[in-house]
Amino acid sequence: GPSAAQMAQMQAHMGKMHPLGRSIEPRETAAAAMFLASDLASNITGVNLPVDGGLALHSYMTMMKPPPAHAQPVAGLEPGN
Repeated sequence: GPSAAQMAQMQAHMGKMHPLGRSIEPRETAAAAMFLASDLASNITGVNLPVDGGLALHSYMTMMKPPPAHAQPVAGLEPGN
């Protein structure tokens, strides 16, 4: 598997590609789960709630466009490695 340095480089790279300019924090995912488990969400049923900071929508909207210039593969993590 990838080394710790490669993982850190990959996470930084992914954050740059994210609409928020950073990766999602585990506490943000937990906050959504806590909300859904709370009484505040008593009328929410059967919903798909993406907790991705807009990444899925951003990916969909840019699917037909070429990747940004800064979107280069992380060294050592290219397909086939």
